[in-house]
Amino acid sequence: MLAKFKKWYYPPRPFESGRLYPLLGIRFFKKYLPTSGDLVSRFRGIKRVKIAESGGRRAALVNLEKQAWRWEYRHLISAVLLQTWAFVGGT
Repeated sequence: MLAKFKKWYYPPRPFESGRLYPLLGIRFFKKYLPTSGDLVSRFRGIKRVKIAESGGRRAALVNLEKQAWRWEYRHLISAVLLQTWAFVGGT
């Protein structure tokens, strides 16, 4: 069931490429993301995807994809918890 959910949840949606994200200011907020934002990456000394440690470009992209899945999973759990907290706290 989780694999089926991942297949549905993770592929890029049509609205994710195009003009919507820049209009929403996503490029601005990307600087301040706590996990991979520009400022955090610069502070941690990360300049690009680490290819040398991973064994090549394909392996680096696979590792990056897995890491992105973990972050998205955290976002999903956080969203559910925050919505629950807002619902319980608001009643």
